[in-house]
Amino acid sequence: MVCALGGFSANPRLAKVASAMQRTGYSGCSSEENCVPTALHPGDLILVNRTQGDWTCGYLQRRDNLVWVRSREIRSVRFDPNPLPAAWLGSWQNAEDHIRIRASKTSGKLDLDGLAVWRGQFSVHTGQLSGAAEPNANRLHVVEGAGSDACMVDLTLVSKYLVVTDNNMCGGVNVRFWGIWVRSKQQWGP
Repeated sequence: MVCALGGFSANPRLAKVASAMQRTGYSGCSSEENCVPTALHPGDLILVNRTQGDWTCGYLQRRDNLVWVRSREIRSVRFDPNPLPAAWLGSWQNAEDHIRIRASKTSGKLDLDGLAVWRGQFSVHTGQLSGAAEPNANRLHVVEGAGSDACMVDLTLVSKYLVVTDNNMCGGVNVRFWGIWVRSKQQWGP
């Protein structure tokens, strides 16, 4: 029973751990014998990767890792598939990474600025994102640069969360704009 995730789908499914169920997931699984119990809490967000039998494999935001959870213990997060442009606006964060989305001077577009950080034992790598995009339903596709070195970031607005993934070309080694992002209480950028 391997729970692996290479990235997020263009049509992400977001779920929350239900409050009235048993709340134990399993991570670190390379086989059924090697699973490590992981505590789940009501309201924990899980980005669903796939379902196998009675189990769902997904990315657990709070622990920043992959888990198996009983499918009956999670509930889908409902969302508007065609949000208004204002729903995108604001500062968003995932750990210490930030994205700011503002109305653009170009009609119908949104301006994005972002910063992502990866911290290693002896080094810190960063990546930046700056671009404009027009929402297509609940999705944004931002491209900065050109050719094979272009940074491409895909954002999907799912209720009050952003699911973000990139092409791994947006900064230094191991820097990624990906994960489940929430609105930041602090404003980021000028």
